[in-house]
Amino acid sequence: MILVRDTGSGKATQIPQFVLEAGYAANRNQIARTQPRRVAAMAAADEMDIPTGEEVGLQLSFRGLLSDPKTILKYWTEASAEEQARFEAVVMSATFESEKFQAYFDGASILEVSGRLHTVDILYSPFPEEDYLEAAIRKAAQIHACEGPGDILVFLIGA
Repeated sequence: MILVRDTGSGKATQIPQFVLEAGYAANRNQIARTQPRRVAAMAAADEMDIPTGEEVGLQLSFRGLLSDPKTILKYWTEASAEEQARFEAVVMSATFESEKFQAYFDGASILEVSGRLHTVDILYSPFPEEDYLEAAIRKAAQIHACEGPGDILVFLIGA
C-alpha cells in the first residue's frame, strides 16, 4: 500500500501506533517503520513513551535495541531494513510521485489522506544557499523571534 499524506500529519509517529493498536502485531508478527537517519529513528521510537528495547525496538546499522520475542514495533534506519528478509510494506510520503511507486510495487493500491494534525507553513529558500545549515538555523531563529509560540521542523539534506 502507498499512503500519501501531508507533512506534519503523523506518518512517522502515529501510523505505526495505529497499525499496532488495530491488531496487526497479533500472532507474533512485528511492525517495522524505517527512517532515513539514526536521529529520526531514535526520536520516532521514543514517541510511544515505552522504554526502547522492550515492546518498541530500534535497529540501527550494525546495532539494535531489541528484546525479541517481546519486541512488536521496530524502528529501523533504511540501511538496516535492507538487511531484512521479505515483508509487507506501507510506503508513506508527502512529497513523492505515488504513481511511480505504484508501478515499482506491481500496482500497489494508493491511499491519499488529506489533512494534518497541525497547521504547517512550508518555506523554501528562493535561491541556493552556500551554507544550507547556517541558513536553516538563521531562518529558524527568525521564525522563532517573529512568529510567536509554535514548533519548527527543519528538513536538511543528507550527507
